[in-house]
Amino acid sequence: MTVHSDGWGEKLRFFDSAASHLALTRPVRAFLDEAGRARCRSVIRTRHDAHLSWFVADEMRRRRVRWLVLGADGLDYDARSGLPVEAPPGSRAARLPVEDAPLPRCPALTFDVKIRDSASHGTTCGRVAEFMVAALGGGQLTVMDTVEPLGQPWSTSGLTSRLRSEMPLSRRHLARATGGAVASIQVKRTRQGIAEHSRGVVPLTGLERIDPALAHVAEEALVGLNSRFRVTMATATVTTVEMSKGRPGVSARPRLPELPMAVLIGPALLSSLGLDLDDARKRFNATTVGPTKVPALYLPLADDPGRYQRFAEHVDGEVFRDVLREAVEWDAPEEKGWGA
Repeated sequence: MTVHSDGWGEKLRFFDSAASHLALTRPVRAFLDEAGRARCRSVIRTRHDAHLSWFVADEMRRRRVRWLVLGADGLDYDARSGLPVEAPPGSRAARLPVEDAPLPRCPALTFDVKIRDSASHGTTCGRVAEFMVAALGGGQLTVMDTVEPLGQPWSTSGLTSRLRSEMPLSRRHLARATGGAVASIQVKRTRQGIAEHSRGVVPLTGLERIDPALAHVAEEALVGLNSRFRVTMATATVTTVEMSKGRPGVSARPRLPELPMAVLIGPALLSSLGLDLDDARKRFNATTVGPTKVPALYLPLADDPGRYQRFAEHVDGEVFRDVLREAVEWDAPEEKGWGA
């Protein structure tokens, strides 16, 4: 594996991997961190048949990393479009051939949750990821670390101590359950306390195709989440993952886009939007959950994925984006320390 620079119109950093499975190992994470500090866009090139762990694939998505694959014909292809790198937009050039014996693929439920909490010594982090993995059918988290392979036993108290020491903006900590479900947790200090961001995916290896009943699973999980935590915003989607040795990830194969299941807008964010809740119920089939005086809004999307876009436009697309950006921004830590 090599790392080098090039100048294809913007500052780029390259990472070449000849491995059949690429994980978020220490060298890969160091490469991504260094590229970020240097304000360069990262490019990772793998074998055409490589499997990327969910952790490295999610980190690449978050950092806008371009993924290239080296085809059997010696040409570089864009892993997402399947087109040769040199092909112009809209090209009808031959796409990357699909492997004859691909890895097994199964449906999976994903979650993305942002909550607020106090910055006190009694605060415990990791409970959101723990709850969502279990609620979506992924069992119990068992191991954690900041890089793969995960080598530390799962412990919310141990995780909290690590996150506390990394303030004002922690690294993303990784966790895994025995059944293959995975999650990442990051915390930042805010003026009001702390904000915790948890993402994860729960492979549904017992299903061959997406089941409509998953919408009910997602609803129960998000409503239960709202009753336990101070939610800013939470989403649940259905996607597909490829399993390699019991671990979820992706490979350079055509795949269906994620199907949104539901969005939960927490009380504080909902209040700042100034919505007419009765109108939202009628217009978007939304429901309020939680206490009547400080409700959250549950927006089902499984039957109509375009509902979220219409909702954002109804609220006022620009205002909604600004409010959401303020609520979930993770680039600039605001305050140092955690408690006295």
